[in-house]
Amino acid sequence: MPLDRTAFDDLLAWHRIDALLAYVRFLAINARDFKQAEVFAKTLPWATPDVLRTKDRRVFALMSLIQVLNGTGRHAEACEALKMLESVSGEQSSDPTYYMHKAIAASWSAEQLEAENSFAVALVLDSVLNGPWHNQTLHTTTQIGRALRAWHSHVPALAFLTLSCQALYYVLGLSHPLSIQAFKELQACKSAEPAMQRLRQFSHSQFSHKRKQSMAFEQVHLTTAIELLSHNLRINFDEITASLEQLLTTTTLTGKATFGAKRIIAWCAMEQNRFREASDVLHNLHSSITDIKCDAVSTEVYRAILALDEAICFSRTRPHPGLKFTRQRSKLVYLVLNGIPPERSHQAKAILRRLTSYGLTHFTREEVFQAPPLITETNRESLGSGSSATVDTVQIRERLYARKSINYPRQVQREIRLKEDIQKEIKITYALDHPHIVRVLLTYEETKRFNIIMHPLADCDLESYLADKTCDSAQQKSLICKWIACLTNTLAYIHSKNIRHKDIKPRNVLVKGTKVYFTDFGSGHMFSDDGNSTTDGIAYGHTRAYCAPEVIQNADRNRASDVFSLGCILAEMAAWGSGISMSDYFSGIRVGENATDTVQYHNSTVRVRSWFEREPRLTQGAKGLFHNVVRHMIRKKPDSRLTAVEVSRVLGAEVSSYTSCIKCGIDVWVPDQ
Repeated sequence: MPLDRTAFDDLLAWHRIDALLAYVRFLAINARDFKQAEVFAKTLPWATPDVLRTKDRRVFALMSLIQVLNGTGRHAEACEALKMLESVSGEQSSDPTYYMHKAIAASWSAEQLEAENSFAVALVLDSVLNGPWHNQTLHTTTQIGRALRAWHSHVPALAFLTLSCQALYYVLGLSHPLSIQAFKELQACKSAEPAMQRLRQFSHSQFSHKRKQSMAFEQVHLTTAIELLSHNLRINFDEITASLEQLLTTTTLTGKATFGAKRIIAWCAMEQNRFREASDVLHNLHSSITDIKCDAVSTEVYRAILALDEAICFSRTRPHPGLKFTRQRSKLVYLVLNGIPPERSHQAKAILRRLTSYGLTHFTREEVFQAPPLITETNRESLGSGSSATVDTVQIRERLYARKSINYPRQVQREIRLKEDIQKEIKITYALDHPHIVRVLLTYEETKRFNIIMHPLADCDLESYLADKTCDSAQQKSLICKWIACLTNTLAYIHSKNIRHKDIKPRNVLVKGTKVYFTDFGSGHMFSDDGNSTTDGIAYGHTRAYCAPEVIQNADRNRASDVFSLGCILAEMAAWGSGISMSDYFSGIRVGENATDTVQYHNSTVRVRSWFEREPRLTQGAKGLFHNVVRHMIRKKPDSRLTAVEVSRVLGAEVSSYTSCIKCGIDVWVPDQ
């Protein structure tokens, strides 16, 4: 029906008032002209025209006034305005802005517990309604960090502010005002330097875009707000649950928002040890995935997310009646992972990291091979074998992986010790997330052996590569140069994580296409870094040929021992890159012309140095590498050797002919020393 003159005038008045209210909110949110905003906000709710006295407009104007009062530091007045708003509204609010400003007002009124609860509800509602990395949600995250810093809770403040900065950098860039504001808040925290260093690495031009995508996917789709809140704030889970249930009943939400709200309700129940309740919510959510408008792959990813949540839920029950179900749900996650196409591999990696962080990667043989089988054994020949272990190829859907099978010894004590070593290797490998370190996908146990499924499936190891191939092209010379940089950068990363490899040798460097990978951390050592990370006593599990002198002598040893071993490998790579075969190289550094014994580098450093000085076939680049780097890595005294970081820096600064790898640049992976 056409509007008459009176109806049109009323409609025009409504639009004008909506525009004025929006203008007031704009002034308040952006901290512009608080004085004018306050005048409007105080006048509008009680103005004469009937259209201004409706409840929603009063609430809107009061909320704008509260923002103005908090923005100008008048928190006591903001508390009074909040009481007025609650009276006008007459019901519990589902507006995250209300809870955030309630928290801000309470935090400056010495009501910290109430503030923490309100902040938590605000963040949860924001993450559901807007998304975890929406500007408004990140603004709330920053405000929580700011309040925690004001309460001198610097560690939790760093957690919120680091996440906020990382997300803002990803979404808006470094130079956006919100990013700058969040970084300043972070900078003001005590002991903020490590977090600031991680942000510098994250924002580095060489930081992989795929890796950023994976981290973003993990925070936006996998990690719930409850996980961040429960570790850093005192929160009332029942209040959060009630707020979400009211939101679900009073607001029309998208399928994605409904999924997020119910998932958080399940996590609230989990945090209160109400596992059956959490399990029921998660189980019922499976049927609602079809309400989310997304493609077929995303639908499967949502199923994997729910299955992973269910596995986490049942893994927490004590005693542990849900172990079998936990592994069933974990298996489902793996089956989904292998159906994710390569262009979305960042999602698969994020899900695998989450599986790993919750310790959900171990199975029995029956669980692995029961239909539908997780692994298919192949007829390919063994990739290698030793006295107690073999490596062969297995298949998961269309992809091939390496399987390391370790046989248990018959003696009970030796079996116990071996199992401890295996768990240590797995723990170390899981702790290292780097493009040049093999990844453990999953493990499973049999009666007489332990199996580790790893990625990638290598073409060969470095020892075989150098022995079987000849460097006769510029492309191969460039490749060996890149590998030298990759290995030194990776060792610097390993040491930065307070880990020593302890058995670096060419056989423990894998080659896959044009990439190299460190593997076999079975002898590795995790330490609490006190500056030296020194151990003494008998060294087990090492390979004598590449051992440092102090290891052979069972003397004090530390990260410098790894540097020595890598230096020996770099010497071989430098010789090979000059077109010299490994047989010629070893003949040149052995004792006596006819000697055939395996070279022991710990007593051969003088001969190695002499060989590099007199060998005419060496290129200038190889000679420069040895003179500038390698000879400082294989010195007798550990304290006189370069550190792994120093080796990387020297290679990057002085040996310009060595090709850099954009994935493993030291500035991206290793904190400033």
